[in-house]
Amino acid sequence: MAGVGVIRLAPLAGETTLSFVNRLAVRYEVTVTGLLSAVAGPGVRGVWGKSCLIGEVFLAPAVRRRLASLCQIPESHLAWALPSWEEGSDAKADGDQPNARFASGSTVPAVMLGCRLCTAARTDAPCSARLYSDLRSRICVRHQCWSLDSLALDRVTLVEGQVGLAGVPEVIRAHQRLLPLLRRRGSCENAFAVAQAVVASWWDARWRDEVLWPARLGRVCADLPEGEVAVLARDVVTYPEAVAVTTVLSDRLWRQRVLEDTRGQNAAHADRGVW
Repeated sequence: MAGVGVIRLAPLAGETTLSFVNRLAVRYEVTVTGLLSAVAGPGVRGVWGKSCLIGEVFLAPAVRRRLASLCQIPESHLAWALPSWEEGSDAKADGDQPNARFASGSTVPAVMLGCRLCTAARTDAPCSARLYSDLRSRICVRHQCWSLDSLALDRVTLVEGQVGLAGVPEVIRAHQRLLPLLRRRGSCENAFAVAQAVVASWWDARWRDEVLWPARLGRVCADLPEGEVAVLARDVVTYPEAVAVTTVLSDRLWRQRVLEDTRGQNAAHADRGVW
């Protein structure tokens, strides 16, 4: 890398540090191991294969400073864009902690593949990026695609990718209804998690008996790996219903009515000596 000019590379909002380091390594035409060895020392072990990119890397402060200099981006901006950028503060250059510590995908929050077309437009490169999963960015309305979580189904198979939504416009319309709720109500994400669990139980019980879900599944399965279609497509196929339930759960008047009904039922039980 000594003979290569400094390359300016900006991070994407919500990107994993490992994804950013990988994109920087691609630009410098070296491996992730080679780049980290150059800035963190020769103790970095070569475990940075493709399947490891769903994990995360935590860097010592001195390593972060060198990377910021290498990509010509202020550390403050890197800390703003990369959620885990400052989580390596416990790493010490002269202590027991390594300068670069890798965490597998099973020990960090869920990661998804960023929209490929958006990534290419923002980075001027075809390299993909991995972002921490977020309801707002799960669906790219502009390019009509759904980003799957990056999942290691076994030690060999890495499932990540995008599902085209051109054939299921109801999914995009549902997302457009959800976005204002996410902006206005801080508890909406919790409501969505509950709604998704409820709808998932419906799916597990009798999705094959439904009319809408099998039809939607048929329109999105072309982008999914064979044998894992029903598992990976569930959240896509049931998204409109999950958003509908979220809308109800987020409604203040509905919650107040449920609370009043619950209090009334408790009072009736108390009168009968149930409580």
